[in-house]
Amino acid sequence: MLDKLKLRHLEAITQEKTDYASLMVDIYGYKNNWLGKKLMFLKLFSKTYSLVEELKSIDPAKIEFDPETCDIKYPQNIDTITFAAMMEIHSLMDSKQNRDIGDLMAEQIAIACYSENNEGNFDKDTLEFKNFKTHIDNSPAISMIGLYNHIYRQVLASAKMWQERFLSVQVEDKDYENAGGKRMGQFNIVTTIKNICNDFNVSYEQAWQLSYALTQTNSYSRATEAHIQKRMSDIKEERMKRERKVS
Repeated sequence: MLDKLKLRHLEAITQEKTDYASLMVDIYGYKNNWLGKKLMFLKLFSKTYSLVEELKSIDPAKIEFDPETCDIKYPQNIDTITFAAMMEIHSLMDSKQNRDIGDLMAEQIAIACYSENNEGNFDKDTLEFKNFKTHIDNSPAISMIGLYNHIYRQVLASAKMWQERFLSVQVEDKDYENAGGKRMGQFNIVTTIKNICNDFNVSYEQAWQLSYALTQTNSYSRATEAHIQKRMSDIKEERMKRERKVS
């Protein structure tokens, strides 16, 4: 029965006062005329109220993803989505938008799953993306919340993994930091795209469509190379110091 509640219904459900009237119309086709009020109102209100209360009794964070109840193809590894898609997801997760929770979930699912379900490049401004998001909006809320949780956990795990990798090869340069080098962090995405264009000989537009795994691996490779060069420089400097002392 809970399948009758779609992801788009969360807006009516999560309001300070649940909008039972719109839910009755949307779910059961209730008509607010004399005959409807006389014969169907109490019956449909009771059914709608029971559905809403059943959903509210479930902790959304504990809803697990069930592939058997989901008709949307999803990435087995979140790092296979495009660099553009991952940047959109990170932006959504970091923003403090005052938006309907169901709409935010639908957008994040659509971004993460777009390439698995559609042909062509990922682009949020296309009709294909908007239609795909509408399909998600009209999918069962329980199934979509589970998929959202699955994607959210994958994104967090990916971010943690890459952060640990980059920290392991981080090169400390106090002179660079004292000169304000940290301000260059705001250009990280632009720098990554420029590097991808140069390293793979692709256009700016093509670089955004490469997988997030490839772009991160390339950046990690560059960072590792810089780390090794710094270590070699330090080793040579230490050796020269020892040789000068001996002589």
